[in-house]
Amino acid sequence: SNFKADAPRRNLMGNIIPNPQGKTREKGFSIGLFNDRVNLKANWFKTTVSNATLASGGSAILGSQSYELYQLMALGYAEVAMVQDYMYGFDASSGNWGAAAIPTWLNYAFADGVAGVTQYDNLTNTSPTSAYQQATQTVKQKAMIQAWLNMPSFVTSDFYKFWNVPGTPINPAKAKASGRLDDALTGGGNCLNDFLYLVNILQPAGSTLPVSTVDTLAKGQEFEITAAPTKNWNVSLNYVRTFATRTNLDSSTIFYMNGLNDFWNGDAGYMRLWGLAAYGGGYLWHKDLWLPYQVTLSSQGQSAPEVAKWRTNLVTTYSFDHGKLKGWMVGGAARLEAGRISGYKYSSALGYLDVHQPIMGPQDNHFDMWVGYSKKLAYHDWVWRAQINLRNVGEKTRLVAAYYEPDGSLSLARIQEGMVWRFTTSIEF
Repeated sequence: SNFKADAPRRNLMGNIIPNPQGKTREKGFSIGLFNDRVNLKANWFKTTVSNATLASGGSAILGSQSYELYQLMALGYAEVAMVQDYMYGFDASSGNWGAAAIPTWLNYAFADGVAGVTQYDNLTNTSPTSAYQQATQTVKQKAMIQAWLNMPSFVTSDFYKFWNVPGTPINPAKAKASGRLDDALTGGGNCLNDFLYLVNILQPAGSTLPVSTVDTLAKGQEFEITAAPTKNWNVSLNYVRTFATRTNLDSSTIFYMNGLNDFWNGDAGYMRLWGLAAYGGGYLWHKDLWLPYQVTLSSQGQSAPEVAKWRTNLVTTYSFDHGKLKGWMVGGAARLEAGRISGYKYSSALGYLDVHQPIMGPQDNHFDMWVGYSKKLAYHDWVWRAQINLRNVGEKTRLVAAYYEPDGSLSLARIQEGMVWRFTTSIEF
């Protein structure tokens, strides 16, 4: 049993996570035969780690779009506040710049080209029977504002503070009490200033990047045979089979993701980031965050892609002790490793990568050889040795597939070193 004394870590809810705890159990036996000229070893192992860090900032579960975890919640708030101010005539100055400069940010019906709607229409200068107020877009915008006034209970000022929203954090409680979203912001009623300020500076502090945790499991068997068929010949064969997986994604991550998924799938998701219909908040959440998260959930209990299922090594050396080749030795090795999971196929039925359809990378096979010479010197029985080793015999430096796109095309490659040689010489005394 052991633990890792990590630096303080926080989960997506901002709470301290306990240190990782590990436990390993191994059971095995060994047998020596023929005066130990043949040795057999067998070992079974199982290692579990709880509260292991999956990755910082949600990147392991959400990929490159993980920044949207905080940006959508902060920029979305400021944008919906602008919409409310314009629609209800709360802020004449923002209404003027909005109508003249970027009406598509504020008036979705006008942006969508609804007949009879002008860029200056809002709830205070049109009648209930006007094309603007009757438009589906306007009705949805009103429901959207109410959804942002009634955010999930865990989205508080502490939530925004933890995610390092700069200045005085957004305080949803103040907006809910007054009914005006801009009361929760810092720009003194000018929501555009708040929005632009957040765009330029918003990012979580490095020291507070949250992490998700999982429990990891690695178990397998190891078998080894070492033998000396003759006094000059040694052979060693090793085989290891490993199953590694992740389980038990932490409850805080699950609670956080489920809570925001309900939020974005409701009226709140109608928010259009940058005023663009293609950048609907609900759409971005679903595409960039929720679907990658489903891949992590479904991969629990499945084979971890970083670990080869098996590997084997064969090493042999022969030394000559008489005749013309006396003092020489030759040897070789084979290093064989199963291909790793290097991607997953896309499932149109699921809408995300299917962990039950892995794309396997190439098997990793390499061969080495060496030749050496040793001679006993007359001076104080010193022994001189020289040896040349060839690693990756016959190979050229090349690119090897490391990750594939869902359609099987190459996404990422690593550099595989070609054949290299090393010469060593020594004197033993």
